[in-house]
Amino acid sequence: MPLLNAQKNALNLGSCLFGIPVYLHWSNLFLPLVALARDYPEPFISTFIVVLFGPALILMVLLHELGKVMVTRAYGGTVESIVLWPLGGLTVFGPQQGGASAELKIGIIGSFIHVPIIGILAGIYALLTGGDMSGFQVSSNASISRTMNGFAIGIVQQLYKLNVLIILSNLIIPTFPLDGGRIMGALFMKCGMATSTAAKITSSIGVLMSLAGTAYGCYLFFFLGSFGALFELVVGIYLVYTSTNTLIRSATGTLSDDPIFGGPCYVKKEDVNFEAVTEKEGDVV
Repeated sequence: MPLLNAQKNALNLGSCLFGIPVYLHWSNLFLPLVALARDYPEPFISTFIVVLFGPALILMVLLHELGKVMVTRAYGGTVESIVLWPLGGLTVFGPQQGGASAELKIGIIGSFIHVPIIGILAGIYALLTGGDMSGFQVSSNASISRTMNGFAIGIVQQLYKLNVLIILSNLIIPTFPLDGGRIMGALFMKCGMATSTAAKITSSIGVLMSLAGTAYGCYLFFFLGSFGALFELVVGIYLVYTSTNTLIRSATGTLSDDPIFGGPCYVKKEDVNFEAVTEKEGDVV
């Protein structure tokens, strides 16, 4: 997947847990730039935006990925690297053991890591506001008073919204690099569906949902004049690209190159046995 190639399109941040290299994808820079260019020219607000969409968001995404790393290693998998991007990140590779069940757990754990994070944020927000939780809502806009306490309240409030967004996008949208593709594909495999069929259905749904998201971003950007919707538009286009790639691979029999369905946990035992028998018969002939 060239756009998430850690070597070409990301900055090496060094190593983290278990010595796994961590890369920062270029799209993490795009989000604060879009927010800054929209309507926040003041230094105080600009600092707020950079902190929120910079180190704060990157930390949330890193915790998301570390949860998946722990489960992957528990099932004997090897994790080559972690690539951080705004809606979650990418952990390479998947489990070597445990099959679809292990893959399902890995896909889910990243999102559920954010549940205790939200609980911690709620506690911090209560301390900062003296117990007033009226502004701790997903629908709340950022309310920033020009004090350090107001700055902290605004950061916590918006981090709550970002965590909810990461959970929903990763659980609902079934396309790479979001976890929804792994979750849906693993569920289909657990139901006995062939890998190619699971990939076709998952990627087809991913294409439709990504197109809907792209259309919504276009509406906000071009018709309502929301410059901030440029991020939704770009992400939607990228997800259309990745889900279409999976659909093409499933149709052309090249799923071994797919970042999700090319993993060892999606290779059924009967498929491996069939290949082994074919090679043996070929040697005899």
